[in-house]
Amino acid sequence: MNPMFYQKPVVLNEKEHKDWKIEAVEDYNFAKKTNSVYLMSTEFALATKEYPIVFVKNNDTVIPIALLGIKDDTNQFVWPKGVWDADYIPAYVRRYPFIPATKEGTDELMLCIDEGYKGLNTKKAKLSLFDKDGKPDVVTQQAINLLQSYNAENKVTTAFCQKLVDLDLLEEAQVGGATSEGEQVAMGGFLRVSWAKFAKLNAKTVKELFDSGVLELIYAHFLSMVNLKNLA
Repeated sequence: MNPMFYQKPVVLNEKEHKDWKIEAVEDYNFAKKTNSVYLMSTEFALATKEYPIVFVKNNDTVIPIALLGIKDDTNQFVWPKGVWDADYIPAYVRRYPFIPATKEGTDELMLCIDEGYKGLNTKKAKLSLFDKDGKPDVVTQQAINLLQSYNAENKVTTAFCQKLVDLDLLEEAQVGGATSEGEQVAMGGFLRVSWAKFAKLNAKTVKELFDSGVLELIYAHFLSMVNLKNLA
């Protein structure tokens, strides 16, 4: 199964794709039926101003997500013409149509691109993926830089979520509200930090959370929940 948003991801290389050009992503309709996206812990400070941040179980791990809507297949931040109505766009969305992959049996990162992206090799496509010498051009190098930092920051996020699990701070949660049409909607399957459990942490643990930066992330999560009212 392909990752969310991606129709036909292929490994990018200078031989097969040397003449390819791309449009800058300005139309986010590819994400209009997504009501949540993965969020890295380094994004919390900016994301907390606009999105509710909750957690979900992903196989044997827990990951943070930004809620984009309270109905399935509905992203309230994507307007009909594809405009993303928020100052901060999560990195998972911004990286499209690029995506990282690891070479089988190794930790080596490879850059892939979605051949299904509508802005590839069109009349409006002006940004070259490779320069005349076969080296990554500006847009490709930017994608490489983003995905390298994405991979590193993802490890930090994994450690943060594991800390929440180790301290048994998470509890099941349900989010919901009334839509603009007056329909009452409720969605389950989420996790949040329990304020009751958090308040019972001893001073030593709180100091450790402060020193590691985890405390700041927990408070960002708490503050972000006020944004639920914007998803009605």
